[in-house]
Amino acid sequence: MQLDTERTRLKVLDAHLLKGLQQYYLRNAHHLDRWEPARSAAFHHSDHWQKRYKIDKAEMKAGRSLKWVALDHSSDQVVGVCNFTQIARGPFQSGTLGFSVDAQHQGQGLMYEITDRALQFMFEEVGLHRIAATHMPSNHRSAKLLDRLGFQQEGIAPDYLKIAGRWETHVLRAKINPADLRVDTVDQMTG
Repeated sequence: MQLDTERTRLKVLDAHLLKGLQQYYLRNAHHLDRWEPARSAAFHHSDHWQKRYKIDKAEMKAGRSLKWVALDHSSDQVVGVCNFTQIARGPFQSGTLGFSVDAQHQGQGLMYEITDRALQFMFEEVGLHRIAATHMPSNHRSAKLLDRLGFQQEGIAPDYLKIAGRWETHVLRAKINPADLRVDTVDQMTG
């Protein structure tokens, strides 16, 4: 499956993307270190990626996640990832968004382009009602991106995730499928 944006092609994670994804994380290790869980040295080895892919593939097959890899149109290099995990069906119809962009592409609107297209797919094609996302208060780029995408702040969670070896407070946000918004909900959100 593939989604196109102006500058990228989003592909669902599969085995032929593993080498590029491994290189993406290796190339961006220093850039992502302060925003992600601590990684062992094994994280950057190909056997780790093979094992992880088997888990990811099973999760996607079960409908519990959908992981997108963003490839640059001109170079085919991995420039970002946009993952939807913890997908729940039934009356909940929700998931959690996680994302990152290559350090050399920061500040160019690329992550917005990628996540906006992926969110559209998750709402319109997958049928999710609500997508949650979190960020550390100090991660101003993620806060700005989520604001631009229309995510509303729902609260603050102290010591929410262990990032770079430390428990970190996170801002909790969510976006409701625009097709599901009720007039009274919109009034409450806009005050």
